[in-house]
Amino acid sequence: MNLSIVPGAAAALEAALSELMASSPAGFAQLEEAAKRMALASCAEALSRALEARDRELLASRPSGSRVHSRRPRTLATTMGDVTFRRTLLLDAAGNTLCPLDEGLGLPLGDRVSPAAREFLVTCGADVPFARTARLLEMAGGAAVSATTVMNSLRRAGEAVAEMERSAARDLYRDGAPPEADSVAEEVLAEADGTYVRMRDGSTAEVKAVVAYAGKEREGRRARRVAPVRLGCVDEAPGDFWEQAVAQVGRRFDLARVRRVHLGTDGEAQYVNGISRLRFPDAAGHIDPFHVARAVASCAVDRASGGAALADAVRSLGPEACADLIDDMLEDGTAREGA
Repeated sequence: MNLSIVPGAAAALEAALSELMASSPAGFAQLEEAAKRMALASCAEALSRALEARDRELLASRPSGSRVHSRRPRTLATTMGDVTFRRTLLLDAAGNTLCPLDEGLGLPLGDRVSPAAREFLVTCGADVPFARTARLLEMAGGAAVSATTVMNSLRRAGEAVAEMERSAARDLYRDGAPPEADSVAEEVLAEADGTYVRMRDGSTAEVKAVVAYAGKEREGRRARRVAPVRLGCVDEAPGDFWEQAVAQVGRRFDLARVRRVHLGTDGEAQYVNGISRLRFPDAAGHIDPFHVARAVASCAVDRASGGAALADAVRSLGPEACADLIDDMLEDGTAREGA
């Protein structure tokens, strides 16, 4: 069956639109909007009828020993507007409540948003404000939902993803079951960093992130990471973060065939120490030049002159020469105590 165009439905909409054009001449913009409203309203009504028909089929073949408890309405916010339908609740022989239609369609009890609408809210809500996301769904012809519904959708999606990452780490580190990789690389480059954000309750939380890839290639004037894989966590302990990071890398690159890993960080201990958690034959840590220069510059009492000299020394002369210069500055009092 061709699901793109249903001849009977198309013919009915054609007749309705033709009547609209004959009775109330309008520009194409108004006609286009009317066509969309008619099509979506018709789809919502057709879906409602089809769901109730399916419920009747399931009722006719209900499990032995079960009995009808009631028929109750349910409304879902969908990408075509609200869809309301009635479905049957059963009581099995043990007195447990069953809803064959909901269970057959994989609809969680009490969930008011359809899976497709939820996906829309999560995808858009990750990039734009929640209220704007709700408005976008409505503008696209979907149901009206609140900004809170969008927020809760992203929260649920985030919790589900976080649990998947934790489960993959448990499988790898507890059960020794590596993830199923989709590619191979002998050398993997990784970068890790974190930042603090303010939460809705006024507290702060650290967002940790890592990206791993199989080198870079030129794309015009820019360099592009090859086969990147990413992980982001909120307020995870460093050990848990790195276990999840390795498991995530294993979803892209076969861990048994990775020989070398280079980890780049800004010098913060929890990221520098991550190299000890990357259990590969050859693993090396690298602190980026900007943060190295800033760290050595902070050793000087006078950041403007002494700090600049130290930063220049580490760039042009190397770390040993810079260390000797810090020792000299400590002796003449131009370096901070403990530098």
